[in-house]
Amino acid sequence: FLRQFPKNLGSNIALFLVNIGVGLWLVPYLIHNLGVAAYGLIPLAMSLTHYVAVVTIALSGGIARFLTIDLQQKDFDRANRTFNTSFWTLTAIIVGFIPLLVIFTQFVPVLFNVPEDQISSSKWLFAGIIGAFLLTSISSCFGASTFAYNRLDLRNLANIVRSASRVAFVILLFTMFTPTLENVALATLLAAFSAFAMHYFFWRKLTPDLQINPTFFDKALLKDLTTFGGWLVVNQVGYLLFLQIDLIVVNRLFGPTAGGEYASVLQWSMLLRSMAAVLSGVVQPMFMICYAKGQSKDLIRIAKMAVKFMGLGLALPIGLACGFSSELLTVWIGPEFSKLAPLMMLMLVHLTINLAVTPLFSIRPFLWAAVILLR
Repeated sequence: FLRQFPKNLGSNIALFLVNIGVGLWLVPYLIHNLGVAAYGLIPLAMSLTHYVAVVTIALSGGIARFLTIDLQQKDFDRANRTFNTSFWTLTAIIVGFIPLLVIFTQFVPVLFNVPEDQISSSKWLFAGIIGAFLLTSISSCFGASTFAYNRLDLRNLANIVRSASRVAFVILLFTMFTPTLENVALATLLAAFSAFAMHYFFWRKLTPDLQINPTFFDKALLKDLTTFGGWLVVNQVGYLLFLQIDLIVVNRLFGPTAGGEYASVLQWSMLLRSMAAVLSGVVQPMFMICYAKGQSKDLIRIAKMAVKFMGLGLALPIGLACGFSSELLTVWIGPEFSKLAPLMMLMLVHLTINLAVTPLFSIRPFLWAAVILLR
């Protein structure tokens, strides 16, 4: 822990800074090139990936925790069964989901308020972004190795490449061709492929004993994975109702322009939540390893420290963002958006308390995993 913690923390901070830079720079860039109404469709499509995650998270969310236990206990046979059971089941689900994705994209203009001149482009946008998410779900099987060995620095490196390459591909495509939603979708897909390649490389490097082999598929293990993942699905549904439904409601009730304005302000809430996720992500593998080795006292001690530092660390940026909301919006996007300052304060002020307990969220699945393993 002591040797790897500085690397993990440094890479998490680097990932957070990259995400902040991408978010703060890319939003006004897209708004100025596409218009606020067309831009509003991009975060809306991103939010729908969380709905797709309800189907995939039952497997992709559980593999890291089960694989960590197997690898830390040097049980490579079971680790191969865990990996292949999750990989082949998730692959089958994604292949079966592709026809549904094609059908769904045809109804995008019916389900959402889309500008008349963006109807065709919106279909490609939703298809590309959801397709990139499905590829990322497959990547999670390979990325579980970095989690299992507490190599979050490698995991974060792949995520940094994905974020940075997305911006690079957007700029390249906008420069070579024209600023369109189709090019945004293509850039998102290319970035997902880049991250996938890195996760696969790290998987081969860290876990040479694992192999892709359908003969390792284990129906009994699938039951454990899905039972554990069932609670992740419940958590994901609650997350959708709490944090993701607002973009759809605003688009349906107030139109694409209001949806674009709301989405631009929502970026600050997402950045702060991303900061909390990055900070809490440092201790997640430490929780898992402590659990795997039966070190309950260390787990509790780390959890208390994480909550305390999380609350204190986020209070200052949240306070500054609320106090200077009007000035931030003016400098960031333009003076015409300063009217949204009250909305921004309402979105951010409660995060001081809500985000402080983020590290504890990763402990709850471990308790259910213990119930499964003891059965």
